[in-house]
Amino acid sequence: MKSDFKVGSEYRVEFWDHCEDGPVMRFVVFGRCKSRNKGQVELASWDYASPGSDDEPENVKTFSIVRAAIVSVERLTATLE
Repeated sequence: MKSDFKVGSEYRVEFWDHCEDGPVMRFVVFGRCKSRNKGQVELASWDYASPGSDDEPENVKTFSIVRAAIVSVERLTATLE
């Protein structure tokens, strides 16, 4: 799956994940793109509300996903009232 991720944007990503003692399973993660390269994308599912507030990176939870395992990508937009 080819998708251009923009650092700082939020996404819904479905992907195949390996599982111990069983077959691969389809998972979903919602998160902000922290970095990306040709082979993988790093998403923060637990991040500061304001992008760039990485004063204490231990409070940020990130996951790296291999691009070849990605099934679908949806860029999210938020509407706050």
